[in-house]
Amino acid sequence: MQKNPLVKYVVVCGILAIACILAMFPIYWMVLTSFKSTDQIASSQPLFFFTPSFANYRRVFLEQGFTTYFVNSLIVAGSVTVLSVSFGTLAAYSLSRFRFSEQLPFWILSTRMAPPVLAIIPLFLLFKPLGLLNTYFGLILAHTTFNLPFAVWVMRDFLKDIPIEIDRAALVDGLTRLQAFRKVILPLCWGGIISTAVFCFLFSWNEFIFALVLSGSNTKTLPVAAAGFITPVGIDWGGAAAAGTVAILPAAILAIVLQKYLVRGLTMGAIRG
Repeated sequence: MQKNPLVKYVVVCGILAIACILAMFPIYWMVLTSFKSTDQIASSQPLFFFTPSFANYRRVFLEQGFTTYFVNSLIVAGSVTVLSVSFGTLAAYSLSRFRFSEQLPFWILSTRMAPPVLAIIPLFLLFKPLGLLNTYFGLILAHTTFNLPFAVWVMRDFLKDIPIEIDRAALVDGLTRLQAFRKVILPLCWGGIISTAVFCFLFSWNEFIFALVLSGSNTKTLPVAAAGFITPVGIDWGGAAAAGTVAILPAAILAIVLQKYLVRGLTMGAIRG
């Protein structure tokens, strides 16, 4: 007995809708909490309708100095994204066009598999005598170290989908290898570059361990600053919710603005003839 396609479609959509609600509800509740007063947050009954207050945001920005932490995160994440995508794309182009050991790409990716907590102590001992603690350069270098393998691996797959005959045709036309890469290949893989850049930005923006150990009062990023609302005395839920809402704002903006490029980049090469 065949199942009705309409019933199957409705069931699948219903399951996906429930999954989306379950996934988005914590974010919705965090945003909602950021507009509540302390008494409303401590209420035994969940409040969905109330008079919103911006007191938590005023405290976060005016008293806690979150504007500085927001700028620090933008500087670090933006720099890491540019470096990771630039060097990662060049390395991926070499891996996709020249003969290397088959194990090399996997070895590059394996450096990303190690948890950051394994590298934080060696990096701290290395950075301390070099004077890189509590500096933008040190934090950017640490984040790039872990983002670069991801960028290389992802861009390699995008570039492998571009036929090598295009490079050869450009070389026959008189272009150098670098000119062929810049003028011909790069315009064909913008979807991959943008999607890789978005992920690199988010990885760096959300990174906590490196920022906690390697940064200081002058270079503290948003995740570390947000954790400051958890104290031995208690948890400032209003401040933490406001800080979390501010922290997810760039990710939401990127997802909305670059949605077309992000989907195109993630699905490139998924269908092969």
